[in-house]
Amino acid sequence: MPKINSAVILILTLILAWGHGNALALRKEFQNVESQYQSGNLDNVTDLLMKLKPGIEEERAFVIYYSALTKSSATECLQLHESNATKNPGTLYGQLSKLELAKNAILDHDYKAAELLLKSINNPELSERFYWLCVTAFDQESWQLAIDQGENYLRLNPAKTLSEAACYLIANSYIKLKKSTGAIASLNKINNIPGCPSDPQLLNYTLGLAYDNSGNLPDALAKYRSAYELNKFSQLAYQIEDRLFQLRSKNASLDISFLYPYSELVLEIPVTGQPVVSPPPVIDPAKPLKTTGRPSTGYYLQAGRFSVEANAIGRTKDILACNHPAVYFEEKQNNKLTWVVMSGPYSNQTDADLARMKLISSNIDCFTVKY
Repeated sequence: MPKINSAVILILTLILAWGHGNALALRKEFQNVESQYQSGNLDNVTDLLMKLKPGIEEERAFVIYYSALTKSSATECLQLHESNATKNPGTLYGQLSKLELAKNAILDHDYKAAELLLKSINNPELSERFYWLCVTAFDQESWQLAIDQGENYLRLNPAKTLSEAACYLIANSYIKLKKSTGAIASLNKINNIPGCPSDPQLLNYTLGLAYDNSGNLPDALAKYRSAYELNKFSQLAYQIEDRLFQLRSKNASLDISFLYPYSELVLEIPVTGQPVVSPPPVIDPAKPLKTTGRPSTGYYLQAGRFSVEANAIGRTKDILACNHPAVYFEEKQNNKLTWVVMSGPYSNQTDADLARMKLISSNIDCFTVKY
């Protein structure tokens, strides 16, 4: 009969002990507590926890962990997690408490403390720690480290809930490093995650940003447009609009007419005689740039809706520099504050349309409205 050396026996003993410990930690009554918690029955969890009789370290860690999760007081919850992490650091549930403490430290922007906790977790079942290490690295602007930790998480959990968020963190880190190819590759992985993208507008916008940073304007414009048309009144839509106006100011041939999908008005000029054109409105240099609200009557040109007030001020000044009157005002759109730029009033449709043509020739997109 072949001999088995003492080292092999020790390893087998440890494996059996570990398996035995896990089996005990997941006895039926413990499984029931976990199931009730996952179902949201917290009152039942509290009652069941009081009836448990933990016999080994893993079971004691289990009781403290779930007792912490059921506390309504944040202070009590953290105290129990800290106690569990200190008393039972090598158990699964002791390390789950460490994970909770690390997430709380991230909320408090204490990234060093979060890092120490996350790096002390070594249970192979808790690969989620790599996602939170990615978060701490990103928030500390350690872009390459964020990429590495995010990729670690994706390698172990390619289809888990946090995988989409990890892809965004990796992509934005690549964008910060001006490595657009890596950003695009990471974002394209999102389409392979079940149930994703959860927010198609965000995905298209971020892809647009990546192409934009790479200098690929055609693909950037296509992605920005796809994102914009998914919801024209979201915060992202306002950011897209601002960015497209910036790009248009540097590239006059860039077609951003989809922002204002209004058909061109054809001016019918009589065969005999010339159209009567009123003198342009008088520009009052003392008049403030900002007005109290949308006009109530008259012909105007709307020249943009901005999510940043400074951009609205800039557009207003651009129009004034073209010798056309302009103001801007605040307006809420879907409960979000925006700033709208208007030029006018003009005496009639013809005057407004002629002014519009002049502004467009100066790379100021606008459309005619009547109140």
